[in-house]
This record gives sequence, structure tokens and C-alpha cells, in this order.
Amino acid sequence: MSGKFRDNRQSFIIYKNSSFPTIADRLFFILVYLKNNPLQEYHAACFDPDQTHCNSFIHVLHRILEQCLWGVEAMPAETQKEFGKLLKIRSNRNGLMILLYDGTEREIPRPT
Repeated sequence: MSGKFRDNRQSFIIYKNSSFPTIADRLFFILVYLKNNPLQEYHAACFDPDQTHCNSFIHVLHRILEQCLWGVEAMPAETQKEFGKLLKIRSNRNGLMILLYDGTEREIPRPT
């Protein structure tokens, strides 16, 4: 991919009569979307806006959530190298290391 990043888009404004008037509503909306990964049409039907507004909310709120997680250094590592870097950074601070492991063991169905 070559080219320049275009940052001349119009800003996204959330009005007072929006479907998501509070920050808690917006956070719930994006977390439900990220956890369940539904179609945007289905997600829009579960909440109040139409699909186009749902799309706008998803893109804006996802970017804001990522920025917040990066800001508090809570963004999960995607590769083993990134995980190793996180462990080194966290262990160099105060000698205390807090590690939150997000994983579940699931039974793998095998044919008998």
C-alpha cells in the first residue's frame, strides 16, 4: 500500500438526542460488538440506530477504545514477541509484575 493518510474527514459528533447519550452506553455498545462480532445490521437492530449510524459508531468507538487501552498500557499482545516485550517492560517497574492472562481451555472434539 502506498499513499498518504488522509485526515481531512469530517469530525464525528454525538448529539444530545443520540441513541447512546452516555459514555457507559457507548462503551457497552462497542464491547458487545467486539465480543459477539455480529453483523452490523443485527447490531443496529438490537440497539436503536440504523445500519449506517451503527457503522459510524463502531468505527469511531473502536478507535477511541484502542487509544484508551494503549494509553493505560492494557492493550493485549498479538504475537509472542510483543508478549515478551510486555513482560520485560512490566518486570522492570517496581519489581512487581501484574499479568492478566485471558485464555480458556476448551475440549477439542476428536472423532472416535
